Amino acid sequence: MATLTARTVITTELSEPTAFASTQRTIGYRTAVMDVTGIDRRHAEVQSLSAGLSAQQILLAPLGVSAPGSALLLLQTDQPIDVGLGASATLLSGLKLLLFNGVVSSLYVYTGSQVTTLLLDLVGGSNAVVTVSRPVP
Repeated sequence: MATLTARTVITTELSEPTAFASTQRTIGYRTAVMDVTGIDRRHAEVQSLSAGLSAQQILLAPLGVSAPGSALLLLQTDQPIDVGLGASATLLSGLKLLLFNGVVSSLYVYTGSQVTTLLLDLVGGSNAVVTVSRPVP
């Protein structure tokens, strides 16, 4: 079976107002890179979540506890949500973007008062290896 490679790059541009114009001037960049090699499993989907959900379980099959190893999860929404690793606990509040490296079998989502579009992309597998760029100030 062929294996895949994935690269996620996040760049943050820092800017400040200029003294003589209404435009912004760039003062720096921060870049983080995460590579995953040896991917043999992938799960990707877009879901429309109802407003007012409480502890809606999102299964991360085919990855999870049955396929230990490294995984990279990208979760993106158009409305803020709360996310937990268990049905009774909220881990992160007001989330719109999450990049996660680890092993997890499911997430529990709590939506606000609006219908929410959720993008979920998970890659990894039993032989996957994740490398992350060194943090540079």
